[in-house]
Amino acid sequence: MKRIWITLVILVITVLAALLLWKNVNRTSALSPRAFALDNPSAVNRIFFSSNNAKAGYLIFEKKAGRWTVTDGKSTFNADTASIHDLLFWVMAKNEVYSPVPDASKDLVTKDISISGVKAIFYNGKSELKTIYAGGPTPNQEMTYMYLPGTERPSIIHIPGHTGYLSPYFKTSIDQWRSLAMLDAGPEDIEKVLVLWPQNAEDGFEIRREEGSVKMYTLEGTAVNARQTLLEAYMEVFRNVNHEAGDQAGVNRNSKARDSLLASTPFFRVKLFLKGKQPPVELNIYRMQKDDPSLSAMKGAESLQVYETEQFWANLTGSREIWVMQDVVLKNRMKRLKDFIR
Repeated sequence: MKRIWITLVILVITVLAALLLWKNVNRTSALSPRAFALDNPSAVNRIFFSSNNAKAGYLIFEKKAGRWTVTDGKSTFNADTASIHDLLFWVMAKNEVYSPVPDASKDLVTKDISISGVKAIFYNGKSELKTIYAGGPTPNQEMTYMYLPGTERPSIIHIPGHTGYLSPYFKTSIDQWRSLAMLDAGPEDIEKVLVLWPQNAEDGFEIRREEGSVKMYTLEGTAVNARQTLLEAYMEVFRNVNHEAGDQAGVNRNSKARDSLLASTPFFRVKLFLKGKQPPVELNIYRMQKDDPSLSAMKGAESLQVYETEQFWANLTGSREIWVMQDVVLKNRMKRLKDFIR
């Protein structure tokens, strides 16, 4: 009799284990590995990010004439195309479901996504292609929690071959998505370049497109017999003139220091007169003083003397924002009249 009961208990345990295994297997296979992925990311021309945290706001990305813009409802900027391409053609094209979230952490992960997750909707025109909710990293920081509307629980998402979570690609901070370009114009778009050296006026010049050719003049309007190849090359250097990546410089948070800098005279200024656009795009460059508290507080500032890398303050006329630019970015743009003389 005792053996019969032992046999029955073992049988019941075996059946229950089989049922549990069957349930888990079916739960795991309920979603295809590519349930969260975009099949055709190149079709996306509008993206909507909305944080479940109301204070974090929302972002709308739109692609028009091959260029992306980003807005938070208050400001609109050119977007960083490279970052959006990473989102679409890497994160959204290659992500896969690693596994559903297990029962033990289901409620906690669901709550976390509902409080601080980001809803991401990808459109082609008005047609919705994919909607997901992006959450935080897994405890080992190697994968990401996400939720697909209509499913029973969140999933653990990864990109095969990549170790790391994907949450940073779904931030709703507009500064993270803005283009780094202070200037971004091809020679075909430029009608005139005006270069000013306020402390050395004789170094200034302007280059114009006239009757299909490029011509150079002094600031007084005297034609200059300049090397044509150099003039043509100079018209090419205003694509993707970028400031340093990262958050805005700390000087922007000190209104007194910011206003004082903007009220001063830049040591270099370049104006681009673009076809069909008024007024011109005007970049102002200011020197950083070595004892500038804003500079000394910058991360990595101690490396400036070691590597002899000079940095400058940069500002676009009409904006109150100040950015940091490196001499390696500016050296081919900060030309003087004598650099073009035959």
